Amino acid sequence: MGTHRFSSSLWAALVAAVVTTGFVGCAKPHSVQFAGSVPYTLHNDVEDTICSVRMAPSTLDNWGENWLSEGEGIGAGGDRTFMTLGDPDWAAEVTLCNGHIHSGNHLSVASATTTNVSALPRITSVVTVVNDSADEICSLFMAPPNSPWGNNWLAYTIPSGQESTFLVYKYDTWYLQAVMCSGRIYEGSVATLDPQRVAVLQQMADVSAVVTLINNLQADLCAVQIASTTDADWGYNWLQADTYVPAGNAWSAIVRQVDQLALRMTACDGRIWEGRGYQGVQDSTIELGWLALVYEPPPAPVYVEPTAPVYEQPTAGYTDTSSGNNGSSGSYGSSGGSTDSGGYGSGGYGSSGGGGSSNSGGSSTIAPSCSLTAAPRCDGNAVLSCQDIGGGMVAEHRQVCPLGCKNAACVYAYQLCKARFAGSGSCPSECDRSYSVSVNGNSYCTSSCGPGGECPAGTACTSDGTCLPPCSVPGDCPTGFLPYCGSSGFCGGI
Repeated sequence: MGTHRFSSSLWAALVAAVVTTGFVGCAKPHSVQFAGSVPYTLHNDVEDTICSVRMAPSTLDNWGENWLSEGEGIGAGGDRTFMTLGDPDWAAEVTLCNGHIHSGNHLSVASATTTNVSALPRITSVVTVVNDSADEICSLFMAPPNSPWGNNWLAYTIPSGQESTFLVYKYDTWYLQAVMCSGRIYEGSVATLDPQRVAVLQQMADVSAVVTLINNLQADLCAVQIASTTDADWGYNWLQADTYVPAGNAWSAIVRQVDQLALRMTACDGRIWEGRGYQGVQDSTIELGWLALVYEPPPAPVYVEPTAPVYEQPTAGYTDTSSGNNGSSGSYGSSGGSTDSGGYGSGGYGSSGGGGSSNSGGSSTIAPSCSLTAAPRCDGNAVLSCQDIGGGMVAEHRQVCPLGCKNAACVYAYQLCKARFAGSGSCPSECDRSYSVSVNGNSYCTSSCGPGGECPAGTACTSDGTCLPPCSVPGDCPTGFLPYCGSSGFCGGI
């Protein structure tokens, strides 16, 4: 039997409460600011050691820090006296080492006072989830009313016939969602005013449906996105890394039942089909031919090999019986001298020298390997182009592309990477950046931003050039991702 002293979500909430409710606007901690000469004693009459005591006037909206010294505890049956200012309206919060919390307001400590911990209301409760199914529970989500599901509460799976216990704050109702390792989804609710046990099959409803997609779009699909018509966005690609759905094949997934499904299919050639309104409350087989083509990438430019220039042999020289003159210089050639033939210029032909009889004009055959009229093209993993380097000279230029060349341009990581939460697996090589998260050592696969700030779908470019999911509140972040929405509006605290 697995027992969780703290769920990851509750522990994160407790830590956040300590951090964010620290005294604002004063450097002094509460244990110093409200210290005085009036003794206030806490008597531990409960079953566990006290690990934390936070106290403040009831009129404040923050508890402040732990009044106990580091490593100090108050054992069962023990007492601890604190010297206070003697506030007639005092509040105390006591956290036991087993995670339970007792809290009370409007306590009078105007004179020497002793309070039993049991007299402070306990604001935590225990929920035990029993797996009475033949399947294994891979993920468990719990949330109070009007809250998003948040992150997986499990540090490990719950096998068939086993159970796990969780410490939660007391609300009238907590909602639960159990995701089995087979993909089936069960949901239910439980009251948490007292310790409760909830069995998956007996007290939760199967809210999953099997959706089988028949790919009759005559295109291989590299991305499949399934959402409810009420969702704000399409979400993430349901296909695993390096997989696709060939044309004519079927692909199945288990989804949560919704009134109507929305589907978005992206072909490996970039075309996108969308459709909304398909019934999604039962197992369904859906032929994709009813989807509408909403995007078709422009055709790739066709490279036409330029025609090589034709060079004609110059006509032969003439016979001059007059006295010779100095020959004119050839283009990029040496000057003609008396009775000398014109030099061969690297870019043209020298004219014939005068003076001597029967002097011939020079000749040259030029066949450059690179032309400014040639369009850039891919040559292996490089972009090949011709550039004018001045003086009538043309040079071949090669730009090496680490991720390959396509359509006469280097391919960027954001064009290949399918940004997504990767579970506990590794990120594919084309996703050149991955960020560790504090949930089972999982990672989020993403890429660097493109030269114009481009990013994979569902992500945006951060100030440090990383593509991450944008967010307004922690609930906007992908399931399994670090439950933190950063001040700059990106999941993961960026």
